[in-house]
Amino acid sequence: MPTRAPRRCTRPGCPGGGGCARHQRPRPTRQELGYDEDWLRISADFLAAHPWCQGCKKRSSKHTDHIDGDTSNREEWNLQALCRRCHGAKTVAHDGGFGRPRTPRPGDESE
Repeated sequence: MPTRAPRRCTRPGCPGGGGCARHQRPRPTRQELGYDEDWLRISADFLAAHPWCQGCKKRSSKHTDHIDGDTSNREEWNLQALCRRCHGAKTVAHDGGFGRPRTPRPGDESE
């Protein structure tokens, strides 16, 4: 049975494996990203009130999405319930998914 070659550290010259702890970028905590206990409650309440994806209207909602991408804006008009597929598609297209630059939207201060 063929086996996959072991992954190497992405840092040039490092003999470590793919998960080399020395060269991994520290990930911010959910609190640092703006998702505190208050947000978890708001999200759970919103998903309970909106059980179906507001994008495709076919699957059950699993994610509470900020329409304008601003995680500090928790107003109900700025939230939408999305399934995993629709949330992933929106993230890739608008919110800098896969390391892409964030797409400016009307009203963004960066314009």
